[in-house]
Amino acid sequence: MFHGNNRLVEEINRSHFAILTTSPSYPILASLELAREQIVEEGTMRIDESLRLADALRCQFQTDAKSDRYRVIESNSILDNYTIVDPLKIVLDITTATKSPDYLRRHLLEKYGIYVKQISEKSILIDIVE
Repeated sequence: MFHGNNRLVEEINRSHFAILTTSPSYPILASLELAREQIVEEGTMRIDESLRLADALRCQFQTDAKSDRYRVIESNSILDNYTIVDPLKIVLDITTATKSPDYLRRHLLEKYGIYVKQISEKSILIDIVE
């Protein structure tokens, strides 16, 4: 329910009902059904593989010879006992890196195929997707 300028409310309602339908979109329903089926059949295997890849990459970053220029921020160092952290995300502290965050992002993608989800001046966020 919208409140405010009557003309604006009428315009919003008219626009809303112009795109509203009671007819199902069969391509969307079929796509959802296929996605659900894939999750049922392959979900556990894909999650396990993604977790394995995340652990391997985290370990690689921690043992790299250049690890004095960056470090993996461990979730237990910044959170309390009541918070659950997504194990498929890796955060790198790059405050001591000698290269710019954008250079590091491009380098990880071009050399290793690692997609960086987000960068800042102090950190890089990597999302593991198998």
